[in-house]
Amino acid sequence: MSTNLSLLDVSGNGIREYYPELTSLVKSGLELRLEDNPLHCNCYLRPVAYWLASSGRVQGRGAEWDRATCAAPAYLRGSPAGALIEEQLICEDSEDAQRFRLNPDVKFRTVTE
Repeated sequence: MSTNLSLLDVSGNGIREYYPELTSLVKSGLELRLEDNPLHCNCYLRPVAYWLASSGRVQGRGAEWDRATCAAPAYLRGSPAGALIEEQLICEDSEDAQRFRLNPDVKFRTVTE
């Protein structure tokens, strides 16, 4: 998806779920403002959490995610979305959980001689 959109402000719109289709735009520079929404912080946010930890914060892109807070699940209520790590972002549906798997810290590969 190609776009010249640089800012999408959906603050205070009653948005409950992050749309993972936006992740590629966010990584490409879209500033997404989600504050004042009752976000359900689940595995859909894993790609964003990984991106923030690996390069997003270095690029100065963490503030917009720190202003967005989780309303659910209960154990994350009030937490800034930008402060979460992938392991905290759980999905109830096994198909969604499989789609948004955790990124491993280390990958092993077979070496043949």
